[in-house]
Amino acid sequence: MHIQWTAFGEVLVVSFGVAIGIIAVFAIGVGLLSAPGPTPESTHLTVATAGRRTTAPRAPSTSRYAVARKVTAWLCFLVCAFAVAYGLYMIIAR
Repeated sequence: MHIQWTAFGEVLVVSFGVAIGIIAVFAIGVGLLSAPGPTPESTHLTVATAGRRTTAPRAPSTSRYAVARKVTAWLCFLVCAFAVAYGLYMIIAR
């Protein structure tokens, strides 16, 4: 029995990289959906940094900002779904 170690190493590296990439994209999507937005009574968007809270100037159109965050989050989830579907296709089709 002969094992092709270079092919094994390539599969290992690519699999690890894709797994980390999918996890990162999914985490970005979750972060975009769960990030607190500006409230109507506040004039600033609250941003948490390293355990302390700071304020940043509010976006000119908060509704447009919220819609952009949701669309970007769902695009991240769609990328993850396509990656999983492609992986299943590669396993089942072969």
